[in-house]
Amino acid sequence: MLLKEGAAADATFTASTGKYVVATATSPAAIVKAPTGSYKVSAFAFKDHDDNAETPKVFVAVDVAYFTVTDTQVKPIVSEIKTRIFDKTVSGAAITKDSTDDTLVAIVNDCLKFTLNGTEIKAADVVKVDAFGNASEFNIQKVVIREYIDGAYIDHEITVGLTVSKKK
Repeated sequence: MLLKEGAAADATFTASTGKYVVATATSPAAIVKAPTGSYKVSAFAFKDHDDNAETPKVFVAVDVAYFTVTDTQVKPIVSEIKTRIFDKTVSGAAITKDSTDDTLVAIVNDCLKFTLNGTEIKAADVVKVDAFGNASEFNIQKVVIREYIDGAYIDHEITVGLTVSKKK
């Protein structure tokens, strides 16, 4: 098991390939990346430490290696603010965090254009909106955009910080 200094397990060793896995796909095919940072890998051997068959064997450190994980994957960006005015009706009096409400997602898609590597992101790829306010005016704090890669996906969180208002 791979551990970041002072942290819980971030990756696992796959015996069939003989490699450590720092990104895994889980149901329904979400890719979860290991956190960036410096890692320490320690190898231990289970040994008899005193040549006495009656005493238990112990783990003895035999080697240590260090490496750094960096995330060089390009992330989506807000490439254009199309408008700050929306005309859709938002249900409920208050806008809350972590919303997957279709109307709120549609408003975000009407107001903003997102791109990844110069290509516009489809509206269906905006999967969650983190906002606060009310049905007349709210601040879009963050948006989660889903990037599909060979049947799996990675969710990217983009900080927006834009207030939009309902058309009067």
